[in-house]
Amino acid sequence: MAKPILHLNTRLQKGIISFSSFQFQLQLQSQPRFYYIHLSSYHNKTHSFSQHSVCGFLYSFDKDGNFDCNYALSYFDKLLYTKPIPHITVFTSILKPLFKMQQYSTVILQCNKLDLLSVSPDSDMLNMIIQCYCHLGFVHLGFSLVGKLMKLGLEPDIFSCTCLIHGLCENNVNVDAAAALFRKAVNQGWEVSASTYGTLINSLCKVGQVDYAVRLLRMMRFTSVEPSAYHYNAAIDGLCKHRLMSRAEELFCDMIRKGVTPDVITYTTLIWGYCNLGQWDDVWRLFQEMFDSGIKPHVYTFTILIHGLFRDGKVREVECVIDSMTGCGYAPDAVFYNTLIDGFCKGGLIDKAQEILEIMKAKGIAASSVTYNILINGYSKLRRLDTVDSLLNEMSQKGFSPNTVTYSTLVDMLCDEGRIQEAEEIIKLMIANNLDLDTVTYTTLVHGYCRMGWMGKAREIFEIMISKGVVASTVTYSILINGYCKINRMDVVEHLLKEMLQKGPTPDRATYNTLVNMLCKARKIHEAESIIKLMLDENFKLDTVTYTSLINGYCKIGLMDKAQETFQIMIAKGLSANVATYNILVNGYCKLGRTDVAVALLKEMWKKGLTPDIVTYNMMVNVLCKEGRTKEAENMMELMINKNIGPDTVTYTTLINGYCGIGRMDKAQETFETMVSKGCALDAATFNCLIRGYFRVKRMSDVMANLKAMFQNGVAPNETTFKILYRICRHRQTDRWFRPYLKHQSSRPHLEPLLNIWVCSTSILWSKDWRASGSVETSGPKVTDESQSHKGDIQTCRMCLKK
Repeated sequence: MAKPILHLNTRLQKGIISFSSFQFQLQLQSQPRFYYIHLSSYHNKTHSFSQHSVCGFLYSFDKDGNFDCNYALSYFDKLLYTKPIPHITVFTSILKPLFKMQQYSTVILQCNKLDLLSVSPDSDMLNMIIQCYCHLGFVHLGFSLVGKLMKLGLEPDIFSCTCLIHGLCENNVNVDAAAALFRKAVNQGWEVSASTYGTLINSLCKVGQVDYAVRLLRMMRFTSVEPSAYHYNAAIDGLCKHRLMSRAEELFCDMIRKGVTPDVITYTTLIWGYCNLGQWDDVWRLFQEMFDSGIKPHVYTFTILIHGLFRDGKVREVECVIDSMTGCGYAPDAVFYNTLIDGFCKGGLIDKAQEILEIMKAKGIAASSVTYNILINGYSKLRRLDTVDSLLNEMSQKGFSPNTVTYSTLVDMLCDEGRIQEAEEIIKLMIANNLDLDTVTYTTLVHGYCRMGWMGKAREIFEIMISKGVVASTVTYSILINGYCKINRMDVVEHLLKEMLQKGPTPDRATYNTLVNMLCKARKIHEAESIIKLMLDENFKLDTVTYTSLINGYCKIGLMDKAQETFQIMIAKGLSANVATYNILVNGYCKLGRTDVAVALLKEMWKKGLTPDIVTYNMMVNVLCKEGRTKEAENMMELMINKNIGPDTVTYTTLINGYCGIGRMDKAQETFETMVSKGCALDAATFNCLIRGYFRVKRMSDVMANLKAMFQNGVAPNETTFKILYRICRHRQTDRWFRPYLKHQSSRPHLEPLLNIWVCSTSILWSKDWRASGSVETSGPKVTDESQSHKGDIQTCRMCLKK
């Protein structure tokens, strides 16, 4: 190490001078290798320090300008055994650079050496140690040093208080305690820094105390600390994360009125919030405001936009955003391309995702393991196993070993297909490759077993997971709770819920919502109300999902007044009803025949900007048809088409059934032909309506024609079909109607399969235990000689019934 150059204020006498003989001050010289000492006084005779003589030491840097910790520590140890020992400020000056380099444990260790030598620390050193403990997560030890500070006759100051506030806020250790300490500092009349305000506001938002954070921000106006964009951004971010966009927008306007200029973070945060709610008009308004204000969007802004557009299925707008990004001069990075690939994969546009990968490679941006995992997940969802295998090979060739995420994706794919044994083989392969199974992997396997209804196996995997020390997440518990709810094992559900409350993880709103939803579907409305009370006791705010589940429960048991009351409470709480909420109410009122209320709800949806989906329209068409108001049902279907919602098989079948019910078979047949021309899938329900309708008007030739069409279109008859045929066979005039068909059967062979199914249907239905239920007469159908020859076809009919 080169010798340091020393500059003295006083004339230096010849001879070697000990570093411990000066009062010196840091002064950065032109050379990057050293910090030099400016010596303000030197006691040549005693070669000793005065009480306040030393305020620094020589900092040595290596050739790259990096601080040499080893030199500093060796110098610190050397000073410990200097007689007399230097002033405490010397040691503090040595440790400060180490503190700035985040060497917190080293700083604490060196301070302990001083303590062993009974060297009393000053307030600067104690505050530095407090910060070290706070950064290491030992805030309680930081508080213990406050007591030591007072024992030494030193009063805790705003700096000590600020250190502890930051420590309590870091990683959200105890934000309530931080807020209490902050209030104490304010009451003491200490001037809290802008950084402390920002840290506390940010932490309060993270733990959900958004109202307190906003109040704190507004309180800053009455202090000497002016709120900046950083403080507003923290509060706006908290409001956006809690989907309180109206309040976030209000705070944004207040920010502008107070003369604080919004930055790219402000706009990006608001755009993210509106994207999450799907309010794209507000998104594009803010995006345009950014450009008008001369603020250039960040790459992250574009990434948020693309992620939201993909999630809402707005693939066309994605290309416009990419063009806008290119126009801003941004070069897409790996994260941006990964977002694009992920979006196309989730949208089922896997070829487009592959195209983006090729563009990525052409631009010299290397695909990472994240990229390959996204593509593997995309191809897995489409069951393109050959491509998945190819990607795994390519991944290995690029030097990326399949990781836990890769294998978890494969496990998820196999579980989705019900191939649980193969999923277990993947797990064994992971263990063989020394890969640790994480929470996601175990949860995926548990989900697979729950989906198959194998709750015993699911619980076994769950127990293995716990025994391996893998922490079960809230999602894991929610999946198990959902599985046991489906098989009505509420005792196990109650046990799992208690386990979560006692041991963790804490049930989240999704867990409670799952439980409420399953109980309401099972018509156990009182139990659902108990869960909601528990949610409120745990300070969970009920959301649209919770209220919608509760409304569904009331509708199922016919308590429409209670359902409407719950709906009004939801609106009063500032929550927006979605299409699912309205569908449940519409369905409930339709079942009670209150069509007028259902139509009023439909109009209310339009006023609120909600687009009724095909389920809504199908329910309306159904109730109108049941009341014989087929003309209004037809108008409703035309309205669907005008709203760009194409009628499906259910819509057409419902309308056909409506026409058949009032004997309008010409309109029924016309609707059927329209249905065929539109390419809608034909099913047994559609043909059953027509067969039943033609039988009612005694048009037996059309009955046979529809049976023939049914077989020609490959539609297998279901149990309802056989019941209709049985009722026809029991009719007294059936023999007279079908004698011509039986007489000319030999000359019309294409009727043979129809007659077979006709005759055999009576035998199939009669073979069931329906006589005991009293649903048919005990005399049974008479089987003629002609039908005896077709007894061999009964097995075929039975197979059709199973299909």
